[in-house]
Formats: sequence, structure tokens, C-alpha cells
Amino acid sequence: MTDPKIDQVVKTIQAIAHPSRLQILIALAQRYSLPFSALQQQVQLSPPVLSSHLTHLTDQRLLSSQQQDNELHYTLTDTALQKTIKLIYATYL
Repeated sequence: MTDPKIDQVVKTIQAIAHPSRLQILIALAQRYSLPFSALQQQVQLSPPVLSSHLTHLTDQRLLSSQQQDNELHYTLTDTALQKTIKLIYATYL
């Protein structure tokens, strides 16, 4: 029997471990919030692929979204995640 907290950490690491999702998280860690179109330009994924990854990250509660003007804006859900992604970026990229 595993601890539910450990299970959640594993799910978070699995979500981060995908190359496209890591790119998305890095882009968002460097800014407070990005609209879908800007995020798409930055990570260069097709809209359906980007949307799928954003849905996965949102379902894992790593991102939140808010409608602004005509577009959804995405934001990391907590500062600990932002610091972790920035550390990964600074150390490995």
C-alpha cells in the first residue's frame, strides 16, 4: 500500500517528465501568465497537441487557466512548482 501523497508526487513527476510539457512549464515559469497563442508560438506545438498537454497539466493541478479577452491564459498553480521548474532550467538547460 502506498501513501497517497507519494502517489501524487509520482504523478507530478510523470507529468513534468514529458518533453513538450516540460517546455510548457518552463515557458510559464519564466512569466506569470501566458495566453494560448503566445504559448503556442513559444513551444511551437500545433493547437490540438498543445491543448492536449495543457489539459493534462491542468488535470494534474499544475496549471490553472483564466479567460481574458478572447483567450485562455495559463498560469502555474504554485510558487514551489515555479521554483522547481526554474531550478531544472538553470541546472540542465
